[in-house]
Amino acid sequence: MLSSLTDLSALPDDLVRQLENTIANYEYRKNKLHSWREVLDHGTDEEIMEKAREECDEGAPISFARNYPKQGYLTVADRTREIVPLNMQDHPRRPVIMKGAVEVCYIRYSLSEGRSAPNGWLIRVHERAMRMSKKTLIEWQEIVDFSSEVAARLAERHYGITSHFWDYVRPRSYEVHTGNNLVLMSGRWVSLPYEQYRNVQMFQKIIRKTEKLEDRLELLRAARKERADG
Repeated sequence: MLSSLTDLSALPDDLVRQLENTIANYEYRKNKLHSWREVLDHGTDEEIMEKAREECDEGAPISFARNYPKQGYLTVADRTREIVPLNMQDHPRRPVIMKGAVEVCYIRYSLSEGRSAPNGWLIRVHERAMRMSKKTLIEWQEIVDFSSEVAARLAERHYGITSHFWDYVRPRSYEVHTGNNLVLMSGRWVSLPYEQYRNVQMFQKIIRKTEKLEDRLELLRAARKERADG
């Protein structure tokens, strides 16, 4: 399998680093989940709030989920207020963004002065959701499907969304330079020349076939060695 990595010699160093970061994010998410579990299970309320403030924008209004009426399940609107990782979103001690803050954000980020439509705010939420997903998607249909899925989840529980929102969050391949391919790498948009795109596409297929983190790291080490050996 390693011999199939020969074409990676065409990849620039910054793209190899992005691929390494994709794998490193696995460890980051695992450590983040562990730290949240520790503070929610054993920390004081003050420690929980301190960690929540580290995760949020400065001045974000934060409260405890227990301060709101308990319900059997989280709606899509509720999930946009969550701070903790997905695996911890049923924890009784978790912090959340205050409900009233959503309407404030509608007005603050409105695309029309004096209006309270959710378009402007949800465009930013969509951008953040794409970025925080840390996903690397190479095939165009996968990119479109994922972006549409994120947009649909946001739109499901927010009244007043118009075509401005849907038009903005729709990926546009024609906005990149002629001959380049628009891809999502670690949650960020990257424009790749065709040859680089083909190499990344090949590497992404190998990554998907390799389940263990150690195996993925070994592939990356081998790729770097082949590049160094010329």
